[in-house]
Amino acid sequence: MQETVLIPKDRIAVLIGKKGEDRRAIEKLGKVKLWIDSNTNEVTINSSKVDNIFFAKKVVMLVGRGFSPSSAAKVFNDKYCAELIDMRDYGAKERKQRERMVGRVIGTKGKTKAIIEKESNTEVIVYGKTVGILGQPEDVDRARRALESILEGSKSATAFRILKGTE
Repeated sequence: MQETVLIPKDRIAVLIGKKGEDRRAIEKLGKVKLWIDSNTNEVTINSSKVDNIFFAKKVVMLVGRGFSPSSAAKVFNDKYCAELIDMRDYGAKERKQRERMVGRVIGTKGKTKAIIEKESNTEVIVYGKTVGILGQPEDVDRARRALESILEGSKSATAFRILKGTE
């Protein structure tokens, strides 16, 4: 069986890693074989088991959305999950609106993003039109609710209260 995933051109080298180390690590952890076409940005995932393809596809997509291969590989462990939030769903249809939302999520000198990561024990990545969250399911849920409040226009303080469970 096989499945093909498209990822951004600038993430192909990240997926492969130095001397192919990251690609080999993903193949070993996921019990899959990856064929990467850097001309078309296609990553073909092969395995005899559907479950292996499912999780490897998730890992490849997370690398494509800005996570490091070692972080993305955490989803091979069923204690971890990831969510992607599309900023266009929160009114960021135009580039200027997305830039404003990215600024709100990251905060001054990265403070807002850092607090969300620390308080929720997750990893948050902003890449293109998406915000990615990686961690344990209950932590990802808290971080998602906090990030959604920011994307909906709430103040950072409101998001921090959501993280602490007081809102």
